[in-house]
Amino acid sequence: MLISRRTALSMAATAALPIHARADDYPNRPIKIIVPYPPGDGPDVIARALGELLYQRLKQTFIIENQAGAGTTLAAASLKRAEPDGYTLMFGGSTGLAVAPALYSNLRYDPVKDFTLVCTVAKSPFALFVSKDGPKTLAELVARAKADPEWFTYGSAGSGSPHHLLGSMLVRATGIKGSHVPYKGVTAALSDLLAGRIQASFSHIAAALGLLQNGDLRAIAVAPPEGIPALAGVPSFADLGYQGFQDAAWLGLVAPAGLPPQIAERLSQATLEVVKSPEGRKRIEALFLTPDPRGYGELKTYVASEVERWAPIVKASGAEVN
Repeated sequence: MLISRRTALSMAATAALPIHARADDYPNRPIKIIVPYPPGDGPDVIARALGELLYQRLKQTFIIENQAGAGTTLAAASLKRAEPDGYTLMFGGSTGLAVAPALYSNLRYDPVKDFTLVCTVAKSPFALFVSKDGPKTLAELVARAKADPEWFTYGSAGSGSPHHLLGSMLVRATGIKGSHVPYKGVTAALSDLLAGRIQASFSHIAAALGLLQNGDLRAIAVAPPEGIPALAGVPSFADLGYQGFQDAAWLGLVAPAGLPPQIAERLSQATLEVVKSPEGRKRIEALFLTPDPRGYGELKTYVASEVERWAPIVKASGAEVN
């Protein structure tokens, strides 16, 4: 097909327009969401549900691509290289954006400068678990640990994981001595807790639910200051006089730096509608997560504050990954 020089110049000019000038028809093709966790993990389940519900609002298919590894940093590095056009996103959060800068000495991205933070979706509430024969209260655990400085060991899902960092915070906040035992996943840590090889472990509720319901494990304190509905009656660390524990992990939608504001706003608005909807809330809470809708515009400051918050905690824990 032959085209005139004027038409060719016009087409070239249109192609050269900034992405934001063509954002009015977004989205007009399928959108990929990179999930930095294995298929079937809680974040993966939420990402797939989010894609289904966003389809109803944006009328485009969302394709989930799992890129697990290196504490979610592989997926983040992959996202950094993507085009900032709104068609490649990541369902990531605090592990790769807030904790990683202090944990990795050779991190290949800046969590604030290299990404557009679209919105948050959910928080993951953690609790401190002991075996059914373990201390009945946090005060009892602290008293026993002080009486026998060699007694207390706590497990985690690995060095630098939320489980590890909360355990390190517990040791420092209470003034007890404790040894950290890292495992390849929290399930292994909880199994050893059940067997009496360690004395405690922080965990997200979903991972401990079966053992909790069977009475094999007990929760003696929860991290969120407002408590956890599924563990009604279990005091928070704030209730017990210990500050700073809060929520250990959060998840949200992230895009490469340079995403046009119009696209970021559209994605944010649609996602927040999903999170606040009865169906969205139901799916999030079914995994014992807490809906956490924060929109585009407030997240850059939020993530910067989270990086600042976790840096001294990671340093004090001694965790480092090269």
